[in-house]
Amino acid sequence: MNIRGVLAAALAAATVTAAAITAPAAAEAAARTQVSQVSQVSHRPAVRTVDLHAQFEKLRGRKTTSPRAGIVPPLHTKAFARAINDRALAVGHRALSSAGQPSPIRSLGCKEPDCVMPWNGGSVQHNPKLYVVFWGPTWTTDAGEQASSTYLLNFYSGLGTSSDTWSLTNSQYSDGTGSPAFSGSELVADTVDTGAPPTSVSQGSLAAEAAAAASFFSITDVANAQVVVVSQSGTCFNDGFAGSSCTPVPAAYCAWHSATAYHSGQLSYTNLPYQLDAGGNCGEDWINPGGTWDGFSTVGGHEYAEAITDPVPNSGYIDLSDNVSGGEIGDKCAWAGSIWGDTDPAGNITLSTGTFAVQSLWSNSNDGCVMSGPVTPTVKVTTPGTQTSSLGSTPSLQIKATATPAVTLTYAAAGLPSGLSINSATGLIHGKVGGSVRSYTPKVTVRYTGGSKSVSFKWQADAVGAMKGYASLCADDHSGKTTAGNKIDIWSCTGGPSQRITYTTAGQLRVLGGCFNAGSVNVFYEPCTSATNKVWTRNSSGEYVVKSSGKCLTDPNNAKAKGTQLTVSACKNAADQHWTLP
Repeated sequence: MNIRGVLAAALAAATVTAAAITAPAAAEAAARTQVSQVSQVSHRPAVRTVDLHAQFEKLRGRKTTSPRAGIVPPLHTKAFARAINDRALAVGHRALSSAGQPSPIRSLGCKEPDCVMPWNGGSVQHNPKLYVVFWGPTWTTDAGEQASSTYLLNFYSGLGTSSDTWSLTNSQYSDGTGSPAFSGSELVADTVDTGAPPTSVSQGSLAAEAAAAASFFSITDVANAQVVVVSQSGTCFNDGFAGSSCTPVPAAYCAWHSATAYHSGQLSYTNLPYQLDAGGNCGEDWINPGGTWDGFSTVGGHEYAEAITDPVPNSGYIDLSDNVSGGEIGDKCAWAGSIWGDTDPAGNITLSTGTFAVQSLWSNSNDGCVMSGPVTPTVKVTTPGTQTSSLGSTPSLQIKATATPAVTLTYAAAGLPSGLSINSATGLIHGKVGGSVRSYTPKVTVRYTGGSKSVSFKWQADAVGAMKGYASLCADDHSGKTTAGNKIDIWSCTGGPSQRITYTTAGQLRVLGGCFNAGSVNVFYEPCTSATNKVWTRNSSGEYVVKSSGKCLTDPNNAKAKGTQLTVSACKNAADQHWTLP
């Protein structure tokens, strides 16, 4: 349960109240802002009504499959204030690693809740979409509830649009296959379920209502959907809502999120009770004097962000070692916990649909609570330069990339030599070179929150080894001499450097730093150039054809005598013109 920041929030609320007394003009302006937000109905879809009671009854016995998470505590409960005050005295400020950045797993020397959120192996939502069901008939008849629903839908309609930098904080959290992305309004559809909630709403009841709504909305992309169940005023909850629990249950929360089995996936859903029932304990007037609906966007935004980064609790991004706040992206910054001595902001954000009160969100990249997307890092990728590998070799090439500030980098590569691949997490290229002799131009892309960088380079796959020919003798640089004109002959295969031939992507037959040169008849050692009498093509029969004359490298007269100089002659696909390299 998130108890962080309750005392700070209470102090913040007191400060706001004082400001309202001393600055009535500011209070009036804030109140006008709130009224203006409610009037912007053009920014929200038309509300449909449906009675889901029959489907709810069929589903209400279902078992929930995930725990509650992202539990937002009430603001002004004394027990929570005492607990958080005690915790504040025991926990110091966050500490950075020696490099000044959070480590990939945990900030060095950090104290909870100011430690990074690790990834626990589950999925995040890549293209999050919101579906809202207002549960209960009074949403259609009560003017106060209608105003609240309009404010909330205006808020949800603006999330994900180009004016929304607050949601971008989520985009740094990748599950290995992708990161949350925002390309338009997150709100897909909303409806009023005119069927009344049960007399005591349980987690199973909420899961059933979310599943019934999902069926009504015809949700197919379950992995990216989150259903927000907003209960009508006066709804009774058996697990401690800070407002109308209707039973002597200790005030424990303002909202929470969870997931339930739906079709073949897990459907993320949020329990968002009627926040004004909490009498100020769930954010009413918290940020803005006269900010009646501050809690709807503050608490609703808290759960929205957590359902993106940890849609199936507790498998996504959550700090399971955080027994102070709850450990999710909203928990660590709930009620802008300024009692920690840091500046954990909260305030208004301006969207295309109005201005709304929100809390900050935890950013691993910033090692703290932020009100807008993570700092776009400066990323540098070093071009490795031309690489040369022989067929059958097992090269290891580390792509070097740095990011300031430190963020998670992922690597991808296209156009690598056959048999090679890149480790997406480390950038190490490895494998066994296969295929044929050829030149490649790989492109390595390093992705990070907010962008990507790519580098291209050359990679030559050459064939290296002995050129074994007729009678199992090998092509040889006679006596290992590197003098121009030294003959290229045949010799018993020794494996020595004078018989270690490289057939390059440029078509050269190299040995001891020089090249096979084809004269009118004989073949001899010469310095390497691009001249056509030093360029060879290997055909499918294993013959080497020199470009200058179209003749083939030959062991003359099927000679078996060591030291016989090689020649070029008309290609005839004979045994004395077949060579084993590559």
